[in-house]
Amino acid sequence: MTKPGGYVICDGGNRYRTALDLVRENKLGQLVKVLDTGQFSRPDGLTDQRFGPQELAELFESNEMEIVHVAGLCPLFDHLPTKEQVGILDDESVFEMMLEVGKRYAENASVVGLSGRLLIVARR
Repeated sequence: MTKPGGYVICDGGNRYRTALDLVRENKLGQLVKVLDTGQFSRPDGLTDQRFGPQELAELFESNEMEIVHVAGLCPLFDHLPTKEQVGILDDESVFEMMLEVGKRYAENASVVGLSGRLLIVARR
């Protein structure tokens, strides 16, 4: 809930990146369900709702919100990042490079589609 002119920021999982990760990990049992419904059963037993970038934007627009930005967070990392992915960021040069990639490409539609996490900023 926000007053007119107020902003809403939402961070969520990307259903298409989740599907890609399931294929990559040869965990195909949920693939169709994730693609069709966005529902993802996490290893800890909880179920997440994952969205596609356009679907998330349409959800906000259908609730009379103006989309300001749709971006990918950690565009080349899983949602949640693996230990290996987090570990490579200990190297300062790799960290700086990934930070620059994130800044430069966060709102590129193709990169957003690859991102594990989606960020949307909308205004009422």
